[in-house]
Amino acid sequence: MLDSLLAIGGLVLLRDSVEWEGRSLLKALIKKSALRGEQVHVLGCEVSEEEFREGFDSDVNSRLVYHDLFRDPLNWSKPGEAVPEGPLKALRSMCKRTDHGSVTIALDSLSWLLC
Repeated sequence: MLDSLLAIGGLVLLRDSVEWEGRSLLKALIKKSALRGEQVHVLGCEVSEEEFREGFDSDVNSRLVYHDLFRDPLNWSKPGEAVPEGPLKALRSMCKRTDHGSVTIALDSLSWLLC
């Protein structure tokens, strides 16, 4: 099933709830993408980077770039890199900087961004 989801490309939206936890499926998709050689950017809005990386081996973690929107949503802790327009502007600029290789972008919890 994961192969067919990833083969299509484009946008894959996982919706979870209290009854159906979606982070395990998200992490499985991220692992699959990383093991295919893609660079994976995770915009983490719900858990810390350490918690998100738990369970991934070193091969997956080496291909994962975590953007911590959990603790520092506007990147204020890194002087000169703050993004006053918010995390979606950061995502657009990140996409422009990325080389033309395959890239997966994962947003872990959009709920607070949509409010």
